[in-house]
Amino acid sequence: MRIGIQVPEDETVARNVIAASVQAKRLLSSDTTLVLIGDPSKVKHLLTCEGAIASSFDCIPVGKADCGNSITENKLEFLDKYQIDTLLTVTDTPPRTVDFNGFMREGIDKPALASLLPQLSGGKSLILDVGLNPDCTAEQLLQFAQLGHEFSQAFLGIDSPRIALMNIGEEEEKGNLLSQKTHCLLKESGLDFIGNVEGRDAFTNKADVIICEGFTGNIILKLAESFYNLTKVKKYYDSFFQKLNFSEEGIMVVLGIRKGIFICRKNASVEAIKSTIGDAKKLADSQTLADLL
Repeated sequence: MRIGIQVPEDETVARNVIAASVQAKRLLSSDTTLVLIGDPSKVKHLLTCEGAIASSFDCIPVGKADCGNSITENKLEFLDKYQIDTLLTVTDTPPRTVDFNGFMREGIDKPALASLLPQLSGGKSLILDVGLNPDCTAEQLLQFAQLGHEFSQAFLGIDSPRIALMNIGEEEEKGNLLSQKTHCLLKESGLDFIGNVEGRDAFTNKADVIICEGFTGNIILKLAESFYNLTKVKKYYDSFFQKLNFSEEGIMVVLGIRKGIFICRKNASVEAIKSTIGDAKKLADSQTLADLL
């Protein structure tokens, strides 16, 4: 397996990425190759600073002409060119401008950006989309539900994930026309659809997978993160609110394409990046990417 890791131009972020890669490599099996993508001289210098042997990593000199500083800037052909199975990129911007043509899973119209929300009872729920697709059709939201179902089985170990639709009320007739049509499709989908949930239900373990378009999902994610920021301002410590620091706790993954793409925030710590590299390996090992992503 080859896990690609983009090394940004920003010096501080690049140092964290390299440090995390060096630490992660010590924990991964010998059949996993970490492929560092960026300026070769910078990569080699940072590896040396970490006391690592540069030759123990693959390094490919992919610059702005090929893939930019992050996947938000260009196409994905370089993943095939360098036989990369899954990619970790560091960016604060959802990859809305990426051309996913040729990389979509069969039967999926659009990729979805998924994230994990902590639950008060422990564990996590998946929410998608969280910013990749501000506008969706009901059919596409149904596809997102299927992707969320499969991801929860493979990554969270939930045999029959409870699927819910984010809405302004629990009643079936609530919401706009998109919500009402999506509700009908989900009822007939064969998934374990439990109906609508409201914003107040996002952290109460009512559902394992929460479906929404990217406009709503991104607002929910950023509002949740603001709760953590408020605790810092008010100097209030709570273990649950610490989990809303998505730079440390949250992962984001693009579903619906035949290559795994994991996203870390630019201000993510070395430990958070290292953990995400492990998540990429775990997901790829759970079943073939062609079947899941």
